[in-house]
This record gives sequence, structure tokens and C-alpha cells, in this order.
Amino acid sequence: MRGRPFSGHETGFYAIGSFGTGAFSTVPSVLLLYFCTEIVRIPAGVAALIVFVPKLWTLFWDPFVGGWSDRTASRFGRRRPFLVAGAIGTGAAFALLFAPPPLPPVGLSLWVAISYLALVTCYAFFAVPYVAMPAEFAENPADRSRLVGWRMAAAMIGVLAGASLAPMLVAAGGGGRAGYAFMALCLGGACAAFMLCPLLVLHGRDGPAPLGTIERPSLGQQAGAAARDHGFRSLLLAYVLMLAAAGIISASAPYLITRALARSEADIGVALGLMLIATSLTAPGLSWAGRRWGEVPALTASVLGYIIAATIVAFAARYHSWPAMLAGFALAGPAFAGLQVLPYTMVAHLIHDRAATGAAAQGTLTGMWTAAEKIGLAAGPLATGLALAIVRDDFSGGLVTFVVLATALFGLAAIPLLRTANARPAIECRS
Repeated sequence: MRGRPFSGHETGFYAIGSFGTGAFSTVPSVLLLYFCTEIVRIPAGVAALIVFVPKLWTLFWDPFVGGWSDRTASRFGRRRPFLVAGAIGTGAAFALLFAPPPLPPVGLSLWVAISYLALVTCYAFFAVPYVAMPAEFAENPADRSRLVGWRMAAAMIGVLAGASLAPMLVAAGGGGRAGYAFMALCLGGACAAFMLCPLLVLHGRDGPAPLGTIERPSLGQQAGAAARDHGFRSLLLAYVLMLAAAGIISASAPYLITRALARSEADIGVALGLMLIATSLTAPGLSWAGRRWGEVPALTASVLGYIIAATIVAFAARYHSWPAMLAGFALAGPAFAGLQVLPYTMVAHLIHDRAATGAAAQGTLTGMWTAAEKIGLAAGPLATGLALAIVRDDFSGGLVTFVVLATALFGLAAIPLLRTANARPAIECRS
């Protein structure tokens, strides 16, 4: 039952959960820093720490959740209790994050920081076992690729909702604090419902951990083996750097659009929506390119394309050209598709191979991956917040320079690591 092929409707129910993961990972990357500095008036340096420090917690928490779910034995299954707790808890924490009560400045900072910590903590309960499912339950590489491909397609719709629909919901809710609270309630409830859908495919699959001749090592031993595995480590570090590069644009976009170009907050959604529509349309093509020419060459081309697009966006802000900025975001779409689809395809195969040797279990490796993903997603807003603290109101000069240089720095640093990111035999980890 565990290895049986996924039917079409099962694939759909699995994939739709990524709508929630896409939205929940995108909205904080795009709007949380802006919400902190412009809506609740938290100083930029403090706001940068608020969006980054909770992600450090995930370096421990996500692998722990993965190992915990690997070893869970309950009448509800191994993964299902985590998926339910994660979906409901994430939706509630998301709503609280953007709806702080009237508090003094220190109280507001603490509210946002604690709410965001609760969000990333609850999110791990869902994301870690969810991302592990293709590696765990699909024995055939083609099935794994299909599950990942459809999951990433649904995730792109969630990312689109998070990046474009969220600002529009803020505007529809009247803007300001009321608008953000309205947005969080709408998206939080919808995403929590979508995140419960993968439960429908676990019947007959989500049983106790399979018994075998290989004894599973401890969490520390598994993490050590993964850290010594050159292919896994290189892919992990490259992914963090690529996400950091992508995060520079998403975190800077609200400032470039509303401050440098003096446009409305709704136009943030227009620009990012254009990018993500292009991402969704080109994601299947990038997946095909990875199979046709190899994931590493396709990823390298995606990184270079994203750097070029970021440069166009930055200079459009410098010279106050809204059409040029839209063109830059449209060009970023296909590159962003590569940064999203190809690493997940690579890691699904890699985790399946590693777990099959007994060097690590799927949940633990997936936990390490999702922890690294969160650090990468937070690195862009962190760097942007620190840059804002330095350049202050120089959005058309200092911020533009930062966007060009930081995106290129993170992106180019990832390329050498991609050359050594192909799956290699895992280093055995003995109990």
C-alpha cells in the first residue's frame, strides 16, 4: 500500500496543500518587513531581526520535527497528527501576526516577534512531513517527479496569492492595520483549509515506520551524516543562497514601488502578480529543461536570469519607469520558476536514495531542507532591513544599489555549489 502509485485525484489532493505553503512562505517575505516598518512603525533594524531570528529556531526545530514524525506511532498514523496540528496552528498564528492589538512600541515588537515565532513553529509541523511524502511514499522516480511537479505548480498559485492577492486584500480591507488584519484572516483561513487536503491521500500509506534490517540512527547521527554528504550539503547551501537572492527583490519591492515610484500598495500586487503568473506558466518548461539538459545547467541559467531581472527592476526604480519595472518582474518569472522547481526535484530523488541506505530517514532530511529553506527566505528580508537602516529614505539611490549588488552576490555564490550538488552515495551513519 505504501508504494502503490498515486492516482490522479490523489495527486491533486496532495498538491493542493502547497497552496497554503506557498502563501504562508511568501507573505512574510514580501510584506512582513514592510508591515513592521511602515504600518506599526517598528525601527528598521529591529524589524530586520524580527523577520530573521525566528528562522534560526528552525535550524533545530525542523529536523527535530522530522525525526519526531519518523518515530511517531499512533492510531492516527505517523504523519497525519502533524499535518492537522500544522495546518490549524499555522492559520491561527498567521491571523494573529498581522492583527496586533493597540500596544506601546515595545509591546508591538514583542507581539510581532512572538507571533512570527509561533507561525514558523506551527508551519514546521505541516511542511516537514508534507514535503517528505514523495520521497517516502512514491517508489518510482517518475511518480516522485510527478508529485513534486504538481506540488510546485500548486505552490506557485499560493505564492501568487501571497505576493499579489495579499496586497489587494489589504487595500480591500481599507489599508493600514485594519487592512492587514482583514488580509490575514482571509488568507489564513483559506490556506489552513487547503493544507488539510493531503490527509485524504494517506489512507493505507501512513502506517508505522517500516521495519527492516537497518536500524535507524539517532537524529544527531543522521544530521551528521547529511552534513558530511557533499552532494546534499552543496545543494542545501546553494538553495539557501538562491532563496536569499530571490528574497532581496520580494522584500525590496514594496519600497521600490511605493516609495521610489510613488505608486499605491495595490501596485505591489500587480508587479509581483505579473512575475508569478510568468512563473506558473513557465514552471513546466523549466522542469522539462531540467530533465532534458540536467538540473544543474538549468539552475545556473535561472540564477543568471534572475540577476539580470533584478538589475532591470532596480534601475527602473532609479529612473522612475513603471513599464520597465513591470518588464523586469515579468523577466524574473521564468528564472524564479527554475529556482523553485528544480531544487525540489533534485532533493526528492536525493532524500529517497539516502533514506533507502538507512543513513537517514525521510522526515529528518526533509526537516533539514525546510529549515534551510526558511533561513534562505529570511536572509533576503534581513539584508534588506539592515540596508534600509543604513540608507534610510534613499530609496532611488542607496536601496537600488543594494538590490543590484546583493542579488548578484548571493546568486553568483550559489553557482559553484551547484556543480557539486548532484546526488552522491551517502556516508553511512552507524548507530
